[in-house]
Amino acid sequence: MSIKYAVLGLIAEEPRHGYAVRAAFEERLGDFWQLNYGQVYQVLGILESQGFIVSRDEQIARRPTRRVYSISAKGRASLQRWLEHPRVTTAKPFRDDFYARLLFIKQHDGDVLARLLKAQKEACEQRLAELLDQRRQQERTTPEKTARWLFTEAAIMRAEAEFKAAALCQDVLAGVTGVAIDASAPPQEKERLRQGRNGSSA
Repeated sequence: MSIKYAVLGLIAEEPRHGYAVRAAFEERLGDFWQLNYGQVYQVLGILESQGFIVSRDEQIARRPTRRVYSISAKGRASLQRWLEHPRVTTAKPFRDDFYARLLFIKQHDGDVLARLLKAQKEACEQRLAELLDQRRQQERTTPEKTARWLFTEAAIMRAEAEFKAAALCQDVLAGVTGVAIDASAPPQEKERLRQGRNGSSA
């Protein structure tokens, strides 16, 4: 995701200072991305240097002066182009630490392989459970809430794919090495199959 345009979009809604930008980002996307203050001000600096935002100092009563950022006409035009023309991602090399480890586990290291496969399965199951619980608490009563629900739904689909890939590893490697690990679908996936794609629509 482009952090740059996420920040620009928040400022387009209303002028914000750095703390408010981070708070709004955390509220909207905190379930998926963590953005610290250093990153916020780095992005704000880039946006300002590109002419996408302008800043002014603001002081309320005796509080310390803070810098408030507003979107410029150039920034609004760039944001509009970003919204209207999604970037088509090109194929990237598949890189995953779990699969890299498999390359270095010898056939006779059955115990090591068993522990690795079990840990991978449990990690996938835990992530899927967290996402399903998150989705149950979400509503789809406004466009913004619906977008958050879709974020979660896409993450669930990815988590399911990762679990199935882990199960495939268990099945295939069990045939090669004789290492048997339970690869049954977790309760969360069974629940999802029952619920379909309805989610929470309160």
